[in-house]
Amino acid sequence: MNLIRIGSLIALFLRHFIASIISVAALILLVIVAYFILLIIAIVSNTGRGSPIALPLWMVAAGILSLFYTACLLFPSVIIAELIPQRLHSYRLLAEVLISTLILSFLVLALTYGIRQMPDYSSSPLMGLGRHPVKIFLALCLPLGLYFWTAKAVQAITMGIITLWKRFFQKERANSQSLIGRSI
Repeated sequence: MNLIRIGSLIALFLRHFIASIISVAALILLVIVAYFILLIIAIVSNTGRGSPIALPLWMVAAGILSLFYTACLLFPSVIIAELIPQRLHSYRLLAEVLISTLILSFLVLALTYGIRQMPDYSSSPLMGLGRHPVKIFLALCLPLGLYFWTAKAVQAITMGIITLWKRFFQKERANSQSLIGRSI
């Protein structure tokens, strides 16, 4: 394997790792904000404030849920969409957005179909998930967008840093070679 291929694999891993962290952290942050809003409403309306372990349990549940949908739905959608439109140059970003959205919809349909095929589906607590694939898909469009654009932002930032690095060292190399040529 050549060095450029290894570098591109490391960059791919890095940008998807950062996008995954942000995707998971976003839902946990949303849970924290919702908890404190509900706590303020409970204090203002002089009602019960709930359990002291409610926030940590919500955070753990949100973390597990977001890890699941990030690893099983968002990551495959975006990674496959990045690999498919290699030949499209001018419309590559648009193609990636459309393809990742279509792949997410197929994954959600496959997930809900799999839930419906479970034995004892009618008495399962997952029954609500199997009935509403469109709602699940629409609920996952915002995390997909966050994941996708975070990965693209990390990619743009790393490409900018690499470009600046190359320009700086090419100028340094050209300056040092011109100084060597003058001294001879």
